[in-house]
This record gives sequence, structure tokens and C-alpha cells, in this order.
Amino acid sequence: MRALHLISAALVSLTACADHDADVDRVGPGPVPDAGQSCNVDPDPKAQLPCDIAQILETRCQRCHQSPPKNGAPFPLLTYMDLFGDYGGPIYQAAYKAVKVDFMPYCAEGSSCAGTVPDGPVQPLSAEQKATLLAYLKCPQPAYDQACP
Repeated sequence: MRALHLISAALVSLTACADHDADVDRVGPGPVPDAGQSCNVDPDPKAQLPCDIAQILETRCQRCHQSPPKNGAPFPLLTYMDLFGDYGGPIYQAAYKAVKVDFMPYCAEGSSCAGTVPDGPVQPLSAEQKATLLAYLKCPQPAYDQACP
């Protein structure tokens, strides 16, 4: 019986490696580990991003994650609904993992590709910005009727 479990585990590992995305240490499809697995939020087209999240995305992400995306970004990050697009699962899960492992911002100052982005490198996330994004992206809650500065 133990041998059967070991063989099953080995087959699962081989299958997972076939879909491995080394760029963000993502084994897909399915939810990104530690990102929104217990999240029960429904996408709402009337919802907004909270002001603090919108400000971080605007200053650190939207040079590339716009509509249409630029500089090789795979999707926009402009609206609350953008977080629920499909990227092997909801975009917010992929974004969580990419921020957590410092894959994003991709061409941040000091990285090997920093000189390849028009208008110079993107500034990296501060520790506070990273913590704020990670807390939010675990289960992105909608905001309504806000007036962001």
C-alpha cells in the first residue's frame, strides 16, 4: 500500500512539472498556493479598487499592465474586474504569487531587464506596498463610492 502511495505521488509530481512556470514558480492550472483558496468574493462590475490598492497599481504596475497591455505584460490591472480575468485561474491569484516571490514588478530598478523598459525601470515595491498588495490579493474585496485623492 505504501508503494502505491509513493508511485501516485511521483506521478502527480511529474504531471505538475509538465505545467511548471519557472518565472513565477507556478504549477498550473488551479489555484496558486496560499492565494485566495478560501476566498468567496463574487466579481462585481460596479465595484472599485480600494484607493490604496489603486494607487499602488497606478504607480508600480500600470506602466505595463494597461489596456492594451504593454512591454510584455499579459493582462491589464486597471479595474476591480481586471483581477477576475482568467490567467490559469483568477488574475488576482497569479498577481499574488508574482508579488510574493518578487517576480513583480518585473523590470524593477536593479533587475537585469531594468534598462529595457521605455521610460526607465519601474521602482520596486516598498515593504509596505508589498504587504498591502499581498493582504488585498488574498481575497480582493470590492470598494464602492469612494473619492480617491
